Amino acid sequence: MINVISFEEAINESEGSTRHLLLGNGFSIACFKDKFSYTSLKQEANLEEHSRISSIFSDAKTNDFEKIIKLLSDIPVVIHHYFDNSKEGVDRMTRDADKLKKLLIETLVRNHPAAQSDIADERYSNCRIFLRNFLGESNEDGRVYTLNYDLLLYWVGMKGFDSHPVEFKFNDGFGRRDNSNNHSIVWKGNEEDSLQRIHYLHGAIHLFESDDEILKRGWDYFSGKILEQVEKEIMNGKFPIFVAEGRGRDKLETIMRSVYLNWSYRDFSKQMQDKDSSLFIFGHSLNSRDNHIISRIKNGKIRRLYISLHEDPESGPNRKIIQAAKKIGDSRGASNPLKVFYYDAESARVWD
Repeated sequence: MINVISFEEAINESEGSTRHLLLGNGFSIACFKDKFSYTSLKQEANLEEHSRISSIFSDAKTNDFEKIIKLLSDIPVVIHHYFDNSKEGVDRMTRDADKLKKLLIETLVRNHPAAQSDIADERYSNCRIFLRNFLGESNEDGRVYTLNYDLLLYWVGMKGFDSHPVEFKFNDGFGRRDNSNNHSIVWKGNEEDSLQRIHYLHGAIHLFESDDEILKRGWDYFSGKILEQVEKEIMNGKFPIFVAEGRGRDKLETIMRSVYLNWSYRDFSKQMQDKDSSLFIFGHSLNSRDNHIISRIKNGKIRRLYISLHEDPESGPNRKIIQAAKKIGDSRGASNPLKVFYYDAESARVWD
């Protein structure tokens, strides 16, 4: 029987270590289940216009975009061993995989909550209380890493309260150019004096590459709402910094090609080497498709790993998480131990 502790107990147990947080899709789903689950995204994706891709979803009995992208990426590797004239089919699969990645971005933007005000102030306050455990003054070297593409974490960081003041440093490495006449928000995270603590490990819909700069779309009087800016960029054929590959090694290749993603990935790897640090994971299934992330934990030196479990710990999904977590812990030798804890996701009260 797995021992599941409360989030508060996990925080108390980790006292004395530098806490870092890794957020998975469960963070966003906990706020908007009808917006960010793969089921809802698939329903909004208009797959009827892409009958072949739609049929693959049906045959595979899944709503998981990354699983289908992985299938379309894996099959070409072996198909030529079975068919003499496989080039045309391989080309179709490659095109469909690319098409599905773009479709995922477009659907996420279209299905995204329209404005910061779509989340109640009290929910923002609860989330800031949760994040304070990792970004607050008592944990001044902590980092928050997210695998999500949406704006929720950014909105939480930008939201201030009079009735529920909870202060912490929210530095995502971006800032205004020194030229006050230019309203672009540029990434400065690779500068020596950077205090960046928020990292989008797989990119996000408001981050773009432009020439030799990384730009962030933020609301202002001149440019309007963030989503409106993003939609304009997509209409003009420019897509956000976005890692949607189905296989871990393909994701890593995309990360290595991006200055921003590479920087954030190396920062995560560095923090995992600190034996005085602990890592909290919230809303992530430890799926092998993110082995490029999991391997950094396995090969790291952190001594404590805290993993959230949603509802019944004996459920099928939770059993898979526990099995994956056990492999992470078992991969360490006696000279570099890793103690794994499980905490109840609801007790963290991330939004409610």
